[in-house]
Amino acid sequence: MECISKREKIKELIKNGKINDVLQLVEEDTSLLEEIYSYLESDDIQLKIACLTILGNLYLRGKVQITLLIKCLENVLLEDDTDTILNALLILKEIPEVYQEDVLKRIILKYIGKYVKDCEYDEKDKNTLPNIKRDKIMIIFEILKAIKDKELKKTKIMYAANLDWKTFRNYIGYLLDNEFIKKTDGTYTLTPKGELLLEKIEEVFRLIYPDK
Repeated sequence: MECISKREKIKELIKNGKINDVLQLVEEDTSLLEEIYSYLESDDIQLKIACLTILGNLYLRGKVQITLLIKCLENVLLEDDTDTILNALLILKEIPEVYQEDVLKRIILKYIGKYVKDCEYDEKDKNTLPNIKRDKIMIIFEILKAIKDKELKKTKIMYAANLDWKTFRNYIGYLLDNEFIKKTDGTYTLTPKGELLLEKIEEVFRLIYPDK
């Protein structure tokens, strides 16, 4: 009965924002962690974000392993709700041990990968996916950024993104076939899908590089 009482109490505390009380309960009884993990599957966004905050604090107190925390964050980053994703990234940023380039890169690329596939363009199979790499994401970002609110010809895009002809052709082919950009009378513009992709990449980059 005591265990059931604690489980009921912990959810109430989380919903009321009493994070410190939750942390104290979990430190007294680590089996309650399972309850917190289960809330990450909830449709309640605020509950989910509160649980991530709790897990982040528990990691700093040595109660949660880094690999488990990363897995929880990665799962949340694949949500459809942008606010949930950005809150998860902000929580991640508050944990210096997690907010490192290699770890962060893997998580961010999984997030961005929801919107863009790897850019090794293959005319036979435009969705062939080896591994997503950060440099390829950056090239896509530079192309989309160059075209944003403009109608540019290919030469200007190549110079803006600092690409050679072969690389440019591969990326432009990918972006056209996946409807991130469109070509009209020799000029390229963003589609609504391309605008969304650019917006998502910019959101993530602002969190990673706030001073740039």
